[in-house]
Amino acid sequence: MIQVDTDSQKRLYVKNYETWKWCFSQHSFSSKELKVREVPGGIILPIRSIASPCLDPLYEGGVTDSEGNFVAGSIRVNEKNTGFMAAIRGYSVKAEELQHIQEEVIYGGVAISFFGHFMAENMARLWYVLQRNDSKKKIVFITTGGWQAYMSTFLELLGIDLERLIILDKPVM
Repeated sequence: MIQVDTDSQKRLYVKNYETWKWCFSQHSFSSKELKVREVPGGIILPIRSIASPCLDPLYEGGVTDSEGNFVAGSIRVNEKNTGFMAAIRGYSVKAEELQHIQEEVIYGGVAISFFGHFMAENMARLWYVLQRNDSKKKIVFITTGGWQAYMSTFLELLGIDLERLIILDKPVM
């Protein structure tokens, strides 16, 4: 558990300090082993906003299996505290709305269009790309506010060829 001291309170510029203090004091590390799940016939959905009872916006989108079951979004903290701008569920689309990609791709996740969140939270899935040294498979990202130039710069610094990127704006199977 992280203790938020009075010095931190002076440097934490938020609208509702008590809510943020609670968020920052929560355990946010996962003991789960990193793994990759292959999803044959999977569908990647662009992100879209849903009503949220908390301060942070929530979204639906991400990856579902061919039956529409949610596989991956961007729940970066844990099941009880979804974190900032999380994609927590999929949604259904009509078959005629799906574009088809005839190759295996890597789901890169949700790219939040806020610099710090992009750097600190959105690169969680890139461990797989960086460890595999598989420079041929495309990497698919969905975004909350469009792809920004600094995102490309950061990926280039990691040695990722930008030709591999697909920035999704339509559902893809």
